[in-house]
Amino acid sequence: MSIESEIQKWIDESLFAMTMSLIQSRASRSGSERIRELSTFVIVSLGQRLE
Repeated sequence: MSIESEIQKWIDESLFAMTMSLIQSRASRSGSERIRELSTFVIVSLGQRLE
């Protein structure tokens, strides 16, 4: 598997996970906190992937 398709697959999975937790966080009060946490996590993970 090429690196490009590997990254694409990972991004798709991350977006799916983010969407799911976004939907779940709508039920909770601290939605924006969770979103900030998630985006930080995604950026950090992506940075580690690309190193």
